[in-house]
Amino acid sequence: MRILVFKIIFFCFCFSASSQNILVFTKTGHYRHDCLPNAVKSFVEMGEENGWKCTFTEDATFFTKDILHKFDVIVFLLTNKDILNNNQKEAFKNYIQSGKGFVGIHSATVTELNWPWFGNLVGARFIGHSGIQKGRINIENNTHPATQHLKAESMVWEDEWYSLNRSPRDDVNVLISLNENSVEMKNFHGKNMTMGDHPIAWYHLFEGSRVFQTQLGHRPEIYDDIVFRKHIIGAIIWASKKVME
Repeated sequence: MRILVFKIIFFCFCFSASSQNILVFTKTGHYRHDCLPNAVKSFVEMGEENGWKCTFTEDATFFTKDILHKFDVIVFLLTNKDILNNNQKEAFKNYIQSGKGFVGIHSATVTELNWPWFGNLVGARFIGHSGIQKGRINIENNTHPATQHLKAESMVWEDEWYSLNRSPRDDVNVLISLNENSVEMKNFHGKNMTMGDHPIAWYHLFEGSRVFQTQLGHRPEIYDDIVFRKHIIGAIIWASKKVME
């Protein structure tokens, strides 16, 4: 049934005068999130509402220079582990260096862990997570399109909280961070996952590309939440703009 669903929605064309071409890449090398079908459905609906031309695939053979350059933004939606071969990596690097946009959602930081360049692209690397729980997130910047709908200084959010190998703050622009005092910062084995400074969503310019990463997005119902959808819509709108240097 899962394969059938992906075949049906492989192409979702939503034409408008200002249509953006979005590649939503969902390949996984290990763990497959239960929320993935609902996440894909949310992109179908956001595409229809915003005039995007969305293409959904788990097929890494899309990663050639000729194919990738048809897209304005590539979204790594719940990807993880090793998913690209060396030629596909080079095509992706060429795409990024050409000034196109990238949006990573949730486990993009768990993707290609042995590829240093990709780690620099997304900003930091996953090292573990605490359980799903409500926590307080700080809205550090609400002038960015991905956070301009978040007017409060902080809010409660229920999610799976990823910890990273380092805080990317020195290299990126942090939009949202986690108040670690509001959650139990231990993994399932009891290991302390405290970071101290704990960014959750950020953006930066990387080798000519606009790059956005959010750690939110583990639970299926999150993708029906208008607050989260506006977060992603704003990220794609921002990432789709050419970098002017």
